[in-house]
Amino acid sequence: MTNEQRPIESPGQAARPCAVCMEDREARHGCVRCKECWLCDGCIARIQEHGCAGVCPVCRKETPWCTGIPAEPPETCASRVARVSMPAVRCASAFLLLLCMSWVVGYAVVQADRKHFAAPEGRPIILDIVTCISVGILIILTAALIVTLCCAALIGCLAAGVPDGQAHAV
Repeated sequence: MTNEQRPIESPGQAARPCAVCMEDREARHGCVRCKECWLCDGCIARIQEHGCAGVCPVCRKETPWCTGIPAEPPETCASRVARVSMPAVRCASAFLLLLCMSWVVGYAVVQADRKHFAAPEGRPIILDIVTCISVGILIILTAALIVTLCCAALIGCLAAGVPDGQAHAV
């Protein structure tokens, strides 16, 4: 038997108390260094959930302090779905926000200028919605372009600096 492996108690032996919950359960996981720390399956699962399975709870020996216990908790289906879908959710949220902002801006413009955006009778409402979104996107993109160009010009002016002759003429 190596230092890395501890015997699991046989069913005929008295149960050792778990070092975490202190209950007389079948503590099957033990530390290879201190020989005092025995943990039951329930406490092993709890320390894995909290990310503390990398060290012995008694002597603080780092991994591998006990065989059969991974330092990281096992990946659950929920954590895998959350990890995979978060970028997609953020992208979809940003798209929906842009779509809503475009509709609001476009609706305001269409309502302000009803003469140019008059809809004939019987026109489907989806066309009105698409018109508002399209007008809104054009206005938002135009405003973003103007702001970008103004910022670039401002940064260019600041980077050029003030000539020395004009700075002392105050």
